[in-house]
Amino acid sequence: MWKVTLDHENRNSHACTSYRGAKASILCESCDTWFHADCVNIDSSFLDILGRCDEPWECCNCGLPKYSSSLFDTLVESCSSDLSSPTSDCSNLSFRTSGSCSPDPPQAASSPIKNLSSERKQHLKTLTINFQSIVSKREEFWCLLDAVKPDVIMGCETWLKPSISVGEVLPPGYNVYRKDRIGGYGGVLLAISTSLNGHQVDITTDVEAVAAKVVNGPTNNNSVIFGAVYRPPNTDQQYLDSMNQFIRDLCTSNPGAAVWIGGDMNLPDINWETEEITSHQYRHSLSESYLQTLGDVGVEQIVNFPTRGENTLDVIITNRPTLVRQCEPMPGLSDHDVIFMDMTTRPPRNKPTRREIFLWNKANLEALHSDAEAWADQFMESHNTSTPVETLLNEIQQGLEKILTDNVPKKMSSTRLNQCWFNTATKRICRRKARAYKKAKATSSWHRYNILKKKAQKVCRQATTNTLQTLSAMTQAATSAWERLSRPCGVTTWE
Repeated sequence: MWKVTLDHENRNSHACTSYRGAKASILCESCDTWFHADCVNIDSSFLDILGRCDEPWECCNCGLPKYSSSLFDTLVESCSSDLSSPTSDCSNLSFRTSGSCSPDPPQAASSPIKNLSSERKQHLKTLTINFQSIVSKREEFWCLLDAVKPDVIMGCETWLKPSISVGEVLPPGYNVYRKDRIGGYGGVLLAISTSLNGHQVDITTDVEAVAAKVVNGPTNNNSVIFGAVYRPPNTDQQYLDSMNQFIRDLCTSNPGAAVWIGGDMNLPDINWETEEITSHQYRHSLSESYLQTLGDVGVEQIVNFPTRGENTLDVIITNRPTLVRQCEPMPGLSDHDVIFMDMTTRPPRNKPTRREIFLWNKANLEALHSDAEAWADQFMESHNTSTPVETLLNEIQQGLEKILTDNVPKKMSSTRLNQCWFNTATKRICRRKARAYKKAKATSSWHRYNILKKKAQKVCRQATTNTLQTLSAMTQAATSAWERLSRPCGVTTWE
């Protein structure tokens, strides 16, 4: 992405510290450092091309491979020492790669060895989302889950009804706790990954709020409490007092536990950098009572960027702000941005169970039908009406399992929960949308992002439709195979 800026606007993050007035600058995608176009030898025509496309740009330090000369230096030193020795034989000179002359690993290379430590993989990742109807945005939401793979989802304005099941809006792999509004609008949702040991926390309240505990050890000091809340914008002081009481009860009833509560509080009058009330869109007492509650229970609000327009409406409060590794906005599903948070908390995880899956689209149906007929003839000849029922059942089970094993290939299920419709096209459009979102945040030009957002919704829905049609065709093929197996095999009764 590129942007024409004044040097003094980005002087602290500029690679060139000299002040030259207004100059065209370009931002490195990897190190987030601004460079003058003249300093990196980029002419105006190429800079204009970069501005019209979504391709990222990297500086020389990030984009070029880092070669190491340690190997060549070691070989030169080895050959020099051999030639300087009076007893050396030139015919026996060779490049030695073992012993004391073996080169050390390079300090930097074009393909460095990846750190295989699982420490980062165990960090808790959360998403705080304002859905404004999760049903209508299901495909785009599932794309977001496949890309981020969060452990905890704190959602509000789900617009769900009791008649809508969890499986219609969330993929497998989550334990969902929700509280729906009677009218169908509003509502909150808290989803905890099944790999975590979580259970719901029961707190009696009339507000739209739900909480759950993730057990992180044998004591309560190692537990993590998550909560999802929503305050409608048209509610009064009494509703906010009930919400504040919910926050107090959740914090005081779990002493020693880390508490994380996220959601849309609709309090735009608060400047969270100074924790002062700077505007008067709502009554002053609403914002003041909420700030007072946060101070009384000892929690801190950590979202320091706007989440809807110029206002910070979606917030995350916690009593462990030092555990936050990363907190940043992501492209939203509604007119609110999604809040992504990465924490250093590493709770124990349940190992997922793998199971066998039959690949019916690769099955040999002709051989399957032939083997079934042969087995049925042998079964009828080997048994009669005096054979015990348990013996018949065991042989039927073993025979059918052998027929399936011989004619239908199978594989073990993956431990990762991937959506079969999340293909290359959906991944590409989602990445383009994410890059356009970053560019729009930097330039305040949202036209291209809005176009890509609508296009991403269309591509995701089309991919889902195509997958459902494919699954329907496979189901019909499997049904036809079982109908063929159920045909009479000649002998139907014992004589």
